[in-house]
Parts: sequence; C-alpha cells; structure tokens
Amino acid sequence: MASSAAHTTIRRARPEDYEAVVAIGDVYKGRDYLSHYYHSFLNDPDVYAVVAEVNGHVVGFNMLQLLDGGETLIKRAGRVHSSYRGGGIFHLMSNELEHAGRFFFKDAKCLVRSTIVPGEQPEYTEVFRKPLYTFYYNPQDFPESFTQGSTVVHQMNYLQVKQLFTQGDALATLVPTKRLFNYFVPYKCIEANIPHILGKGRKVFATVQRSTQCTYPCFTQNFYRNINMVSFSLHFPGTHGLLYNIDLYAIDNVSEETIRAHIKQHIHEVSQLSQDKGILMVSFGLNIDEKVVRSGLEAAGVVTTLDGQLWKILYEKQLVNDTSDIAN
Repeated sequence: MASSAAHTTIRRARPEDYEAVVAIGDVYKGRDYLSHYYHSFLNDPDVYAVVAEVNGHVVGFNMLQLLDGGETLIKRAGRVHSSYRGGGIFHLMSNELEHAGRFFFKDAKCLVRSTIVPGEQPEYTEVFRKPLYTFYYNPQDFPESFTQGSTVVHQMNYLQVKQLFTQGDALATLVPTKRLFNYFVPYKCIEANIPHILGKGRKVFATVQRSTQCTYPCFTQNFYRNINMVSFSLHFPGTHGLLYNIDLYAIDNVSEETIRAHIKQHIHEVSQLSQDKGILMVSFGLNIDEKVVRSGLEAAGVVTTLDGQLWKILYEKQLVNDTSDIAN
C-alpha cells in the first residue's frame, strides 16, 4: 500500500544510504546504472541527490545533474520503492529538487529529460529522437578473432575530442544539433562536457573518409574535417552482467563498411571487458541505416533482442530567471 506523502521525510542523500537505495531495486530491466555510479554522483558538486524516508526507512531517490558548463539541468535516476508508489513521494522529492535548483543551480537556462508524463507536453519541446535497440550478448557467440579490415577505427583522447568539437561545419554534418544524446543524457559539444563523455567506463572512436585514411596517430586538421563517423561507448556492471552502450553518429550516406567497422570495434571492446553474458544497447541517428546496424551486430554474434525497437527522445523546456519550475 502506498504511503501518505504527509508522513515522508525528504533529505540530502548520503553515502551510507547506498544499500537502502540499491534495495529499491533495478528499475531499468538490467540497465540501471545507479548502484555503480551512486558514490560518484554524491561526490560530484554538479549533482544534488535526495532520498525519501518513511518511518526512518529509505524508500525513494532522485537527483539533479548540471551539464553544459552550468546551462542545462537533467533529472536522473528517480525511483520509489514499489510498495510506496502512488502516495506522492516522488512529487515531494521533486519539490526538494526545485528548492535545490533555485539555490545551487540558479544560472541554469533549461531543463531536459528523456521522458515526460501526460499533461507536460505543452511545456516541453522535442529536440530530437533516436532509435534504440537492446540485446542480450554472449561472448561465446563472438568471432574468434577481430580483424580491423580496411577501415581504421581510431580511439580519441581528451584533446582530440576537444578539437573535434571546434570543427564547426564538419561537426554539424556528424551531429546536426551539436548535441549528443548518449545513454539518455544530452551533452552539448563543448569542452565542459568532455569529462562526462570520457569519464569512467567511456570511450570515443572515429573513422575518416577512405581518401584520408592514415596510420594512428594522425589527428591533423584534414583528419578532423573528414571524419565520417564517431561512436561513443559506456559500460558498467549491471544485474544481468556487463552493460555496454553504443551511440553512433555519422554523416549522411555513410558507407556500410564504416558502420560495420565501428560495430566490430565495440564488440571487440566487449570481448576484452568480460567473458560473461550481458546486455548491449545500441542507439544511432536517423540517417544511419538500421538494417546495416542490425546485420553488423548479427555478424558479430549479437542477435537476441531484449525489447525490440524503442525510442530515445530528448525533451527540453526553457527556465525563466530562476529554476522554480524544474520539478514540474
């Protein structure tokens, strides 16, 4: 039975709440990241996290994270224990985040989220959407060896990603909105977000047009101008084994060979990280051929889907003067 919100205490989350928060359960079907990143979030000055207590027991969690150099707020990882849903607890946590936003993140200009509830549509604008597929994988099904082929996939470091973000028109051909949407979290293509993009368990890879192929390292201006595809990875241990997430971005009419090269690189990464079964998530722009992505995964031994096709949708609303409406 749901608890009345009137008997609930909302307070700042603490490290010692970890076990109680994790006990709320995996709310994303094996794709939940909170247990792995909980302590990192609490140590991040750009995160404000709260828990809900009923009779001294933690039954809910929610958090705000500041991105884009202080301009964007996102609500993440919100949850209430199944035994206490429907009693207004989530709303109380949102109200606390509202007050926190006013005090800690008062310069934020917009609020973004990947889901909205009925009635919120007029307040939010859809920025863009990407198809998302989730698969089970078993490393025993992967190829015995991973040959690079004629398309060289380059891993990028901090300075190289920073340089990519300065490329203007060339970047716009890869990311027309100049905003990434990786694992349900949006990032403007600015240096302030690179610590998130290349943080714990994350990598970035790039390929270029065949005419500019070269042996690593070769990150010249010509290289950046001719990048035809970039891909971003994130991995962490989940309840169903290692979760490995891939986000693909490409120029229009990118070749099948290029798409397959990136997929092969990521499957190789998975094989190096774990020999156990796990979950693979793949998301890509609408200009990337879904059939080629699926066939590339099948060639790598990844065929069993978890949910079929879903959509990752980014919604945004502007915050006027203060953040008093961030919890609405």
